[in-house]
Amino acid sequence: MYSRPWTPEEEALLRQRFAHTTNPELARQLGRTTRAVEQAATRLGLRKSAEHRAALLAEGRYLGGVRTLEDLRARCVIDRRTGCWHFRKPRTGRPFRQGERLCVHVHGLGKITVTQAAARLADPDFRLPAGHRQVRTCGSHDCANPAHMVLMSFAQSLHTAKNRLGPIWNTLQTVGSTRAVRMRQSTKLTPELAAWCRESPQSSADAAHGLGIAKSRAIAIRAGKSWLPERQPPGHPQARP
Repeated sequence: MYSRPWTPEEEALLRQRFAHTTNPELARQLGRTTRAVEQAATRLGLRKSAEHRAALLAEGRYLGGVRTLEDLRARCVIDRRTGCWHFRKPRTGRPFRQGERLCVHVHGLGKITVTQAAARLADPDFRLPAGHRQVRTCGSHDCANPAHMVLMSFAQSLHTAKNRLGPIWNTLQTVGSTRAVRMRQSTKLTPELAAWCRESPQSSADAAHGLGIAKSRAIAIRAGKSWLPERQPPGHPQARP
């Protein structure tokens, strides 16, 4: 895509105002996109002033400024009819697409998902149990209202999705099975090589180099997250629970 070159006058204005002006406001003043302003500032080595960041942080508008549940709610579009808090992108205010990962920076917690952020801000003692996930009861893919979230095991969430989707579920299962078969046919490993990777005394990096796979794949194989061994009869030393 063609990008209009920056003039010396525009760069001078950017240098003068960038430290104490938000990027969307600068984009409006310069007639450019927010992304273009960010790229130009990076190229020129410009940074926001500490006073400006502190002011945005106090207002909950800075990327790392979510401190309370009200800060999170302020970043959402509230649906009065359903009670959903539709989370929006902090810089542009645009909605997230279906399937896009919703994350937010929370002060003291770092970058976490919106569902976990809502639960932790509503209840500081909340911890996601192993083998469970948060499911939105409203069915909205971008809702951040903690009242619309319940804890379910993976099996329960799978059963809920199956009941909600109905006939579409069988189509999704067929597509997923076909894709899994194609991926297995094109993989570099065989069950024998995966077993060797699992039992080899070499480091994960050396084993991955020898097999021509990524180090993360070798680590996943050894952790039991990929290429699980065949199920053994009960009582076998390598029997899976």
